[in-house]
Amino acid sequence: MSMYMLALLMLLAAGIFCILCHLIIGVIKRSNQKDKAEFDARIKELAFIIHKEVEYNSLALYVDDTNKKWIARARMYDKEPRIFDFEDIMDFELYDDGNSIMRSGFGGALVGGAAFGVQGAMTGAIVSRGTSNTCAAMQVVIRLNNLDCPHITFRLVFYKIGRNSLKYNTAFEAAQKFMSVLTYMQNNKNGV
Repeated sequence: MSMYMLALLMLLAAGIFCILCHLIIGVIKRSNQKDKAEFDARIKELAFIIHKEVEYNSLALYVDDTNKKWIARARMYDKEPRIFDFEDIMDFELYDDGNSIMRSGFGGALVGGAAFGVQGAMTGAIVSRGTSNTCAAMQVVIRLNNLDCPHITFRLVFYKIGRNSLKYNTAFEAAQKFMSVLTYMQNNKNGV
């Protein structure tokens, strides 16, 4: 077999691989969109009033401010919405590569939060730790006063990405939004 034929076969195999990947990604996206639509329809059936919605990929946090209730969609295969009260939130925490960089109600990042908001607190906590140039895990953990569901975890990053990448910045921005909404719910749990 000539080098030309070998190169042509390799190019053809690479093209077929790319087409298959594109088709698989399309099927997954359509499936996720269908699952989200079904989840959202179920929320409406429960007479849950969505005042605020924060989404990142298949993760979502829905807030009913009138009734002081919320729903989390923490996994793409969550089919049935679970409604929680604002009061169920005991605390929540943002982890970056296993390190806690912000907690509710206590912790080193709280001072930065008072002066510069949630974003200032999170950025300050990350910079002060002298972290690496990559991140393999970022998650928001919500601890609940609920025996059936003691915690909910939003996994925003679960494979290694560069901290200067668009993916990291988008996940970090979503984490800020989740933390801000959770802070709002914690501060308004008694109808204040």
